[in-house]
Amino acid sequence: MNNFVLIAKIISIYGKKGFLKLNPVSDFENLIERKQRVFIDVFGDFRKFYVAETKESENFLAIKFENFDSSDEVKFLLGKDILLPAEEVKSSFDDVFLSGELIGLRVFRNGKFFGKVLNILNLKANDVLVIMTPDMGEVLIPFVDALIKKIDMDAKRIDLIDGEGDLFDVAD
Repeated sequence: MNNFVLIAKIISIYGKKGFLKLNPVSDFENLIERKQRVFIDVFGDFRKFYVAETKESENFLAIKFENFDSSDEVKFLLGKDILLPAEEVKSSFDDVFLSGELIGLRVFRNGKFFGKVLNILNLKANDVLVIMTPDMGEVLIPFVDALIKKIDMDAKRIDLIDGEGDLFDVAD
């Protein structure tokens, strides 16, 4: 999945005409509606699926693929991930950072070195940065605008908001 980005998960069948209910990854709802094709990992191979139609309501997003016209025909897709090529996602947004781009960046708080991004956890609520501190401890910081002051990819640096106190939990 290195060259692909998860944009949604198929959570259930919607109706009898082959629609599937999706759980989109935050901020990618509009991206799904604009795409003519997506990719799904089917038995270890990334297959193209052409979008016939999408439906959006207040509570959910549904998708229907070309040549799949009944709930029986789409059962095999339940629980699968919908993916797009990483570069396609990146080019659609000005402020999207792919996980691989952030790993290894130096992290600073109050102008002082805080640690280095070791990993990114993709959790339901939001992504979380796993940061290795200079004393070799791990710190988890939610990757949310409220805590990130600036990301400078050229300088390979993330600046956290200034202040005192904890922004994070220490990993066990």
